[in-house]
Amino acid sequence: MESMYQQIEYVLQRGINGAVEYAMLDEYRRDGVARMDTAVAEEKLYEYLHESMALDSELNKYAGEEWDYQLEIENLRATESPPRLTLDGALKTRSVFSFLAGEVRLPFSISSVNTRIVEGGSRDSK
Repeated sequence: MESMYQQIEYVLQRGINGAVEYAMLDEYRRDGVARMDTAVAEEKLYEYLHESMALDSELNKYAGEEWDYQLEIENLRATESPPRLTLDGALKTRSVFSFLAGEVRLPFSISSVNTRIVEGGSRDSK
């Protein structure tokens, strides 16, 4: 179960990173400003969940006909500046241990931030 959790957490991190990078507003970059289109970031993340992770409309994952897990999204926060996308939720799956029957919820909080780095390592460097 832990390896499934780690694998899903890793795949979610890739999706969140990709959504932030895709949604960066290039027209501001040339002026040294990091800004993100928050609606585009959220849209790209959901596209990733359905297309790349093959989750259905209720965020369930199936292995053939058998239910594998469900992502429960509790909160999705996006900020324009600094560009940040944070996903809070839980992975709901069945226990693989005989002493722990039923479904198990494993919480997660995954975030991606795109920061501007200037020569010299700070914003105030000349």
